[in-house]
Amino acid sequence: MNQEIPVDSRNTVLDLGGRFHLNFGHVKTMLDLCTKNLRILYLDRMDLDALPLGLFRLEFLEELHVQGNKLSALPDDIGLINGLRVLNCARNRLTKLPDSISLLTDLESIDFVRASLRIFVNCAI
Repeated sequence: MNQEIPVDSRNTVLDLGGRFHLNFGHVKTMLDLCTKNLRILYLDRMDLDALPLGLFRLEFLEELHVQGNKLSALPDDIGLINGLRVLNCARNRLTKLPDSISLLTDLESIDFVRASLRIFVNCAI
C-alpha cells in the first residue's frame, strides 16, 4: 500500500511521523528531496536510532519532532540548526546532550520527558 507523505503546499512542513515502513534510507532520501524552505519536520514514532544527516542542511528548520524513537544520543551537528525553536525528543533513550546544544540560541521549547538524561552542573566550590 503506497501512502502519500503529507507535505504542505509551500513545502514548509513534512510529517513522516508514525510511518514504520520507511527505513533510514527512505527518510534520508525524503530529506534530500525537501526544499530548504522546510520549517517543521515530524520524525516521531519511526523506530529511529539515529538522526539522518540530511536534516542538518535544512537551514530554515524551526521545529524538530523526534519523540517516541530509539535515540540514545543527539549528534553534535544538532547545533548547526541555528533557527531551531522547538526540539521534541520525548520518549527516547537519551542519556546525555551534546555540548553543541548550547549553540541553539533561538530554542524556546525543549522536551525530554521520559528520557534517561543525566545532567550534571559544574559548580565551583
